[in-house]
Amino acid sequence: MGSRRAGRKIHRQARAVAGDIAEIETDTGVLLRLRAADLRSGQETKIVIRPEYLHLDGGAPASDDRGRISGILRQTVFIGADFQLIVELSGDFMLKAVVRNAAREAVNALAPGTEVAFSYGLDVPHVLLDEAAS
Repeated sequence: MGSRRAGRKIHRQARAVAGDIAEIETDTGVLLRLRAADLRSGQETKIVIRPEYLHLDGGAPASDDRGRISGILRQTVFIGADFQLIVELSGDFMLKAVVRNAAREAVNALAPGTEVAFSYGLDVPHVLLDEAAS
């Protein structure tokens, strides 16, 4: 998961770390929870989440073992056996999620402009430490 918009780099910084659970806040205000044992508060990072690991969520809040991210649906594209959802998060940050065909009814009920939420396992995000900031 990442984006550059008009040449602007999206910065991510560890806001809080408790044990092996970290909260990462982007400069656009997107907050991600993840499991990252080697992360320190204030450390700059890059976060990657594969689109197929984002699960369309019915609005349940984040739990101890799942993170949650939400935004406004901008476009739905059918690609083979899957749907690609393009979602605008805060600050023009765009997210692409792949939803399996099994969720066809849920996807068909969505219209552009609808708020959608995704959940993900806390082990799913990949943390890339920002070596330039070290």
